[in-house]
Amino acid sequence: MNSNFILIFIWLLFSLVFMLLVFLYILNRNAKHNLNYPHQWKNYKEAIENRDIDAILNYGKSVVMNDHFEIDHRKEMFEDIQALKKEHPELEPLWIDVHYKYKGVDPVEE
Repeated sequence: MNSNFILIFIWLLFSLVFMLLVFLYILNRNAKHNLNYPHQWKNYKEAIENRDIDAILNYGKSVVMNDHFEIDHRKEMFEDIQALKKEHPELEPLWIDVHYKYKGVDPVEE
């Protein structure tokens, strides 16, 4: 009986430590995303102005994957990428991600 109690106690202790570590990881990730978002958005807008496709792909992906991607920025980014994807087909994967974030569904081919 005593060994069962010890096993249960160890399992609960392990579970609590694991949950605490996951919580701290998520908290740290959220703070990092919140801190980095303005810089990522600024870099993305500079890349759009310069028409630097590699930078658009790089910064665009980081903006899209950020937890703090704002709704009005989603619309603006959707319009930017949609206008550029006709000239630069390599922007298609980024456009699909932006379309999903903006409209909530995968794009349907016309």
